[in-house]
Amino acid sequence: MNSTETPAPDSILSQEERSKLRDRALQALSNGDLQLEGVTPAQQANLDSVFEELRVYQAELEIQNQTLRLAQNQLQSSQTLYQMLFESLPVAALLINAMGVINEINHQALKLLQLKKRHHLLNHSLYRYFSQDSASWLAQNLTRESSLSLREQTLELYTSEGTQVVAGHLVRLPSSQGYGNGQADAQFILLLVDLSLEIAKQEQWQLFESIINNSPTLVYAFDREGKCILANNKLAELVGLEDANQLIGKDRYDLMGEQDAKNHFNNDGLVLSTHHPINYEEHFFKDGKEHFFFSNKFPLKNLNNEIYAVAGISLDITEQRLSEMRLKIALQVFSQGQEGIMICNQNNQILSVNKAFENITGYNEKSVLGKNPSVLSSGKHPKSFYEKMWQTLLSEGKWSGEIWNRRKTGEVYPQFLTISLVYDDKHQVSHYLGVFSDITARKLAEEEIQQLAFYDSLTGTANRFLLRERVEQKLKEVERTLIEFAILYIDLDHFKEINDVYGHGAGDSLLKEVTQRIQTQIRKQDTLSRIGGDEFVLMLDAIECEAAAHTAQKLVGILTAPYFVNDVEMNISASIGLAIYPDHGQDFETLLKFADVAMYYSKTNGRNSYTVFEDWMIKSSQDFVTIDVALRNALIHQKLTLVFQPQVNFQNHQLEGFEALLRWNHPEMGNISPADFIPIAEKSDLIIDISDWVIQQSLQMLSQLQQAGFNAPRVSVNISSREFIHPAFIKRIKNHLALFPNLSAQCLELELTERVAMHDLDKVRMIFEQLHALGVCIALDDFGTGYSSLNTLKNLPLQTLKVDMSFVKEVIVSPEDTGVCNAIIAMAKALKLKTVVEGVENPAQVAFFENAGADTAQGYWFAKPMALPALQHWLKTWEKATQKP
Repeated sequence: MNSTETPAPDSILSQEERSKLRDRALQALSNGDLQLEGVTPAQQANLDSVFEELRVYQAELEIQNQTLRLAQNQLQSSQTLYQMLFESLPVAALLINAMGVINEINHQALKLLQLKKRHHLLNHSLYRYFSQDSASWLAQNLTRESSLSLREQTLELYTSEGTQVVAGHLVRLPSSQGYGNGQADAQFILLLVDLSLEIAKQEQWQLFESIINNSPTLVYAFDREGKCILANNKLAELVGLEDANQLIGKDRYDLMGEQDAKNHFNNDGLVLSTHHPINYEEHFFKDGKEHFFFSNKFPLKNLNNEIYAVAGISLDITEQRLSEMRLKIALQVFSQGQEGIMICNQNNQILSVNKAFENITGYNEKSVLGKNPSVLSSGKHPKSFYEKMWQTLLSEGKWSGEIWNRRKTGEVYPQFLTISLVYDDKHQVSHYLGVFSDITARKLAEEEIQQLAFYDSLTGTANRFLLRERVEQKLKEVERTLIEFAILYIDLDHFKEINDVYGHGAGDSLLKEVTQRIQTQIRKQDTLSRIGGDEFVLMLDAIECEAAAHTAQKLVGILTAPYFVNDVEMNISASIGLAIYPDHGQDFETLLKFADVAMYYSKTNGRNSYTVFEDWMIKSSQDFVTIDVALRNALIHQKLTLVFQPQVNFQNHQLEGFEALLRWNHPEMGNISPADFIPIAEKSDLIIDISDWVIQQSLQMLSQLQQAGFNAPRVSVNISSREFIHPAFIKRIKNHLALFPNLSAQCLELELTERVAMHDLDKVRMIFEQLHALGVCIALDDFGTGYSSLNTLKNLPLQTLKVDMSFVKEVIVSPEDTGVCNAIIAMAKALKLKTVVEGVENPAQVAFFENAGADTAQGYWFAKPMALPALQHWLKTWEKATQKP
């Protein structure tokens, strides 16, 4: 530091010296003498600093004083304003504490309680003015710890004139405003609104509603914008709504077609423009049906005499109009119809005929009026024919049948004639009505049909009748020669899927090509017959079993080759059963039956093969029929049952859903496995009926659990391939979901096997996308046992992969199963799919899949499949055990 510079004050004075100097400065400041003697320059510098600090401190004190005075003035103004507002409230208001003691009350409260003096209420309990239930509600809400939220309740108030219903609004005042910090110090405002007038208005409105809602006519009103402001139940019923309130606020365009709505709106416009009531005949279409009404429409005016809406009362005259239309149509049919019509009086004299009568018979109306219909007789029928006709006509009131009559030209021709009796008001016969058609062309067609009666119209092959005739003829021939012949029963595999996916036109083209392929492998003396939609029977003449089997094998091969219909590749196969005469049967029905039985075994053994009949198959075939019949009865009589197996999250053990499993306990056959009866059901549409029952019962179970307060997020239902590709599948799912509006579509998960998902990918993808759009979840069941490709899985809107239990059973000891499970879980994660592991039965498996990152477990370690009562008990126990402390 330079020696000529003045030292800093803080570096020269000690703390004690600075304190003494401050005291002297304060004294000088109070005396107004700021010149201190004996002060060194250094002390003077420090003294100036202290003075400056004191001036700032003095200014701060002055500002605080001013702020305090302003706050006091504002508080006083606020209190005055509060008191004025409180007193001026248009409703009764009371300021009360947590004990229900009244601290303040406004004029409206005195008026409501019918008191004149405030001291009758101030510092008194308010509970004596309320019914027991109302007082209990007030006490409960005054003493509870709560936020500042508004609480509302309808209360019963006692006054000198009796009980009065009021709307109570209770608000706790914030403690920050000085109304108490603890619950005991809490202050509340209670607002009371008299509901007497509102209740009276409600009763009047209910009376009005009852009158219009029980009216057989439509009652309604629409405002100037065409929005409904009034409607009765009759109108709601007409437009398909359950309640008239659903109509309020709706536009006519929401209720009827565009043109009908426009016409009705224009009619309202005429009422608005003329200011007068107007009568109309109106109509509109609903669900394809036309409705007619006679309407009286009139303007509605407000208190300012301004028209704000148009009201209407409409009488349904649909039946009257339809009767008129039917009469008009009947007259048109009579005059313009293609069938001849003849009307006779009770004496059987012709009164009238139509134009078709003249065209068919050649007689004009004038030439037959007053004559007996016998002028048309051909003479081909004996007297007994007419006697029986009249006997039937008079006893039954009607006769119909074929009859031969004669034209004016003399030509005899066939008619189909119907004669009916017409009765008068006294139920006496007043007229006879004859309606006939010329069936000459039909007779010719029948003759042609008779010629074609033994051949299939689509393929040109023999039908069942011709097949029987030829087999029976062959049986007569070989009875003398002992020559063998064979019956091959051919059933096309997956043909129904072709029809469902590509349509019957494509299916017909495929059948024609199948016929051509078979005919290339048979001889002229053999007979090929189509006896059903996708079933053929082939009679191989003069052939031994080994050669017939060789032919069957060749047919299996050629029928498996791809088909191209309309440039689309289609693939089917054939299951063939073979029966030999005389070893397997010696009549047509037996041979056909045993060939059919053998064909069934080809089906059950994987299809695309042939089977030679053996005697032991008879019992198995009978078992098939027995189970099929019993299963149908079980479905009709509600003998099938469902059990549900829970699915639990590996990580947090929270319930994620259930799988519905079908059970059948037959009184004689015992418990029958789904693996035994489902394949039988899949051979017919019975599987669709069973699936509908399972889905409905599963959704009903889920709905019951949710309504009972259980955590029941989802139920999984297995779907077979036959029903999945059925054209009505999506519609059926929509209908099931519509029955349970309280359940979201995500509550339903459909499980399909890999084989189903990989069949006809375009069709499957379309169905998957429709289900996904509905919100229904989709799971791929038995994953790992099929032949899914990653590319296919990636492009399907799946949510879940289910690891097949065949991999789970040995996952701890089998390196191969371990690798497969890890790969499936990793692949699922990559595709952002959830994994459900089936068959988890021990803690080692649980630990493995937890570490592997699997999502959900299903198996006996967590829960066995249970009926609903047992499931409810399990849920209570499980929720209690997994509830966080």
